[in-house]
Amino acid sequence: MDIAIINENSIKIRGKHVGFIIDPPTSGPKISADAIIYLSKDLPADASRIEEYRVIIKGPGEYQVNGAMITGVKTDKENVYRIVLDDVQILVAKASGISKFKGDMGSSEVLILNTDSEIEASVITNMEPRIVILYGERKEGAAKILGKSEIKKTEKVTVSKEQLPEMMEVIVLG
Repeated sequence: MDIAIINENSIKIRGKHVGFIIDPPTSGPKISADAIIYLSKDLPADASRIEEYRVIIKGPGEYQVNGAMITGVKTDKENVYRIVLDDVQILVAKASGISKFKGDMGSSEVLILNTDSEIEASVITNMEPRIVILYGERKEGAAKILGKSEIKKTEKVTVSKEQLPEMMEVIVLG
């Protein structure tokens, strides 16, 4: 699967058979995706830049889109989603959403985090992700908190079940 940055607060996740846009941009070129997922409950549902989508996911519940399983959980102001895509367990959230989450987040192989607020390293490491992908306004600071001293930004990262690292790896999109 590929995870690519669209703008500072929007990303695209593309699996073998399905594509998602997380918090779609309100300007720029049109993008195609099967589903739109909103992390913020406060964002207006503006899908004007997205083509070919079939569903908008904006809240708690269980969803299935082209074989990908999505479970949404509500926190104070944000939604947190667990996605199983191409046999990889992914958790997609905003830093503000997981820092206030009272339940057990469980473990995920890949954590995709919009760094809209400060993160706590212990919250991240308790999830035991093999890959942490950071984007958003505080991504560099979050990477340093997670022990990454040298920060290289990339536009896109490819993840597969077979190539997950043994130790936690931190990737910054930008």
